[in-house]
Amino acid sequence: MQNIFTILVAFLLSYISATCTTTMEEYSSREAETCADPSLATLYIAAFSPTRIAHLIRTPAVMVSTDTLNGNTDNWQFQGPSFLAWLSPQEFTVPFYQLAANNGDDFLFLPAVNGTPPTVAGFTNQAIVGYAYSTQVCGSVPLLAASNAGATDHWWTTSQSSHDELLASELGWVDAGIPFYVLPLGMPFRS
Repeated sequence: MQNIFTILVAFLLSYISATCTTTMEEYSSREAETCADPSLATLYIAAFSPTRIAHLIRTPAVMVSTDTLNGNTDNWQFQGPSFLAWLSPQEFTVPFYQLAANNGDDFLFLPAVNGTPPTVAGFTNQAIVGYAYSTQVCGSVPLLAASNAGATDHWWTTSQSSHDELLASELGWVDAGIPFYVLPLGMPFRS
C-alpha cells in the first residue's frame, strides 16, 4: 500500500512540475516576444523653464547639450527623474515626438499615430524624443499628462498621487490623458 501511495505522489508531483515548467516557458517566450529590452532603456528627466513657463521631458544628455549650445537662455531647471524609455527603435515600441507651440512657450509629447507623426493645431513637430509603449504591457506604467490653459503649460508624471494632487490644486490644471506608457524608475536601465 505504501508503494502505491509513493507512486501516486511521484506521479502527481511530476505532473505538477511538468505543468509549471510548460507554463513558465510559455510566459517567458511570450514576454520575450512582446517586450522591448528594459536594460537598453534610458533615463528621462523633467525640467522647467521659468523664462518660458514651460515643462519639458528629455534625457539628461540632451538637456546638458541644450544648455551648453543655448547658453541656458531658457534657464532650464532640473526637476527630477521621470521615467525610463528608449532612445532608439525597439521591438513593440512606438516613437514619441516633441511638439512645440508656435510661440515656443509650451511643449507636447505625443506618440506616432498609425506610424505617422502626430499633428496638433498651433504646434510644430520638432523631433522624435524617444520610444515607448502604446499600451500598458511589460511592466510599463502610464505617463499621466496635465495641462494648464491659462499658463499654456503641460506637465507629465508617472505618479498617480502627484497627478491627482496637481489637478486638485484649483490652479487651472486639468487632466490631459495618457500619451503613452513608459517604464517606472525602479527598473534596471542603461546608465
